[in-house]
Amino acid sequence: MLIAKTDPIQSLQEHSFAALEALAELAENLLPVWQRRQQDIGYSPPNLQDILTYLVACHDLGKAMEPWQRYIRGQGPHQNHSLFSMMLAKEVWPGRLDANITAALLAILSHHGQLHNESSQGSKTAAMGKIDFDQDKVTAALKQLGDYKPLAFSSLTGADCAKCVASLIHAVRSMEPDDKLKFKALYCFYHALLRLADNEASARHKGKGGMIYSCYPAVDGFSHSPPATAPNEIQRLVTGKDKWLILRAGCGVGKTGAALKFAMEHIKAGRADRVIFTLPTQFTTNSMYWDLEPKYSIPKELAGIYHSEIEGVLKLEADDDNFIKSEKYQNTFYNKPVTVSTVDHLLYSLLHCYKYADRAFGNIFTSVVVFDEVHYYDHFTLNKIGQCLELMRDLQIPHMIMTATMPQAVLDRLQKQAKGGYAVITQEETVPAKPYTVIRAQNPMADEKGKVSKDLLALIRNHQGYKQMVVVNRVELAKDLARTIKKKFRNANVICYHSQFCRQDRTEKERLIKILFSPKDDRTEEQRELLCSWDLADTEEVILVSTQVCELSLDISADIMYSQIAPVDSIIQRGGRLHRKGITPHRTNCGCPGCRGRQYLKEKHQYILYLFPLVWDDEKSFFPYGLPEQRQWTLDSWDVIQGDYSFAKAMKWVDSVFTEAPLLYDLEMKSMMLEDVVFGRTPAERYGDEDAESSSGSFKVRDIQQATVTVMPACFENEAKQDEKDAYSNLGVKVPPWLFCKYGRKDDKLWFLELPYTREFGFQFERRK
Repeated sequence: MLIAKTDPIQSLQEHSFAALEALAELAENLLPVWQRRQQDIGYSPPNLQDILTYLVACHDLGKAMEPWQRYIRGQGPHQNHSLFSMMLAKEVWPGRLDANITAALLAILSHHGQLHNESSQGSKTAAMGKIDFDQDKVTAALKQLGDYKPLAFSSLTGADCAKCVASLIHAVRSMEPDDKLKFKALYCFYHALLRLADNEASARHKGKGGMIYSCYPAVDGFSHSPPATAPNEIQRLVTGKDKWLILRAGCGVGKTGAALKFAMEHIKAGRADRVIFTLPTQFTTNSMYWDLEPKYSIPKELAGIYHSEIEGVLKLEADDDNFIKSEKYQNTFYNKPVTVSTVDHLLYSLLHCYKYADRAFGNIFTSVVVFDEVHYYDHFTLNKIGQCLELMRDLQIPHMIMTATMPQAVLDRLQKQAKGGYAVITQEETVPAKPYTVIRAQNPMADEKGKVSKDLLALIRNHQGYKQMVVVNRVELAKDLARTIKKKFRNANVICYHSQFCRQDRTEKERLIKILFSPKDDRTEEQRELLCSWDLADTEEVILVSTQVCELSLDISADIMYSQIAPVDSIIQRGGRLHRKGITPHRTNCGCPGCRGRQYLKEKHQYILYLFPLVWDDEKSFFPYGLPEQRQWTLDSWDVIQGDYSFAKAMKWVDSVFTEAPLLYDLEMKSMMLEDVVFGRTPAERYGDEDAESSSGSFKVRDIQQATVTVMPACFENEAKQDEKDAYSNLGVKVPPWLFCKYGRKDDKLWFLELPYTREFGFQFERRK
């Protein structure tokens, strides 16, 4: 018997049939989707079902080789069978060697590891010499598996294997550039499908399994959510739109529901089998993921999330190592029907930046992809997103771009590159909603020494008892303001929120903020206990002092806001957290749900965003908008932002400030994608350290001007040493390198910052005594 698995023993035929069974489950409803997607890129075999059957049935033929059979019986060293499987499959498959068969053979070659330029090349492969197998047993296995050509030989040589792979490398490299990426999509589709069927068969052999999902329960779940049953105007407008869509609309108008409606329609129409949402930050990714079930009725088990700190998020759901490992593994390559990830991960999936990138690419190929909050990115990242969008169009992948503040110059350039191919929906209102008024203050929030403005304190005092937000551009200023406000208003609920808290505190703060901005009468006993544990009162009042992390991460609505000036797109995002879904800036004649529900507000309350200038002659006050063009955007924004806000007026503000568009393409990135079509570079070359949060390799998604290092507050040293594995995910804080150089301490792999730290404010710039 040819053994494929042990513990318990499973024959080669049994494992192959188990993998074919997994394939049949996948293909039952999705085969028409796959056929359509192949047709979209010009590879439409008349017999896709047969090719998939051959692919899965033959993927492990290499296990028949004598060295591998000795290994599985514990009589020899480990052997990689994928190369031999590809060689045998090539001989037994019926039909001519066309693009589909070539892609499928490459999928077999790669089904235990992503390929690169040195795969199965070099002296080691040639030095394997002659490798025998039992020809009769392989022939018998093939007869059971299907109608295959008989093998005419009983051995392979390493030299022949290396020569065959070299010919495949040459064939791929010889393709025309326009054909290469389409071939990559074809190859990655087979690669992803084979690995899933193989994984599932192996897991079921161990009594596990469970990585095969149907997208249709997600469609059914969403069909019972408000955007499907009672869509608003924006959500109705996306109905029936083509494959490529741009949605420009303000904050809080239901863009996420519209995107899911767009995606689910494409799935129902047989154009895709999953949805991928991409967002700019981990904060927004987490928030979107947590909203999928309660807001959009997507069953929890059908939703996935991925970013560099995914373990911390998953641990909140179940403190189970096996669960976390399984979820992280499959979410890495977008296995679930709905996955939310940072845009970074999607872009890294287009090249060989991590070991499952080609598997992810195969799943992206059959997805609807949503790019949310596109206005957030700088030109460096936007150019890479633009290159990605070109790929989406070339591969006919349905996708949607959502933005609140995309300048007309950017839209025009994108449409020109797409030859007018995008349907564009721009929010239009017969009677424009004007939720707040912008009033410019005379003096900065704080002077050069950090002394807080009397004007700001007076405004806060005048609105005591309300839900107030103070938004600043720098972490240290947020801490200084929060401390001062806490001293001045001792009975108020003051929350300081910025990026330099450890994850466990940041997560709790996000919960506290949502609780305090929710109606007092709607709070649960558990929520009240959490407030009490932080010495916060169970009242309507809250004063949130935040940096710009609130622009995307918090789905809340304030009654009054005070903000430092920043580029106009940031100010619009901040304003999206003021009188959310409001109609007029005056409570008297608004009538929105927020106005009706917040009975503590004065009848004549006016929703105002007070905009504070910077210390104009102090360059440091512009940070983090310190580059020359960013400073100019900030100055121009100060000149134009004033009066009643409306979405139409906001678009005029944006267009007057941002008059130049980025290139929206990246030729270096395209060259790398063409190199990594099948073979190409390794993840170590493209990305660097796989455990690092950002790339140190040849491909980078972000132009990180302000580098950071991850440290832990020294007060948590004992906790960190007791659980070193999860120490950084729970206790890590990103700080500038200079801060660590001045106050840091290394203890083997653990880096500590010797500064006082509190969960209320973060680090204090005084050395611990």
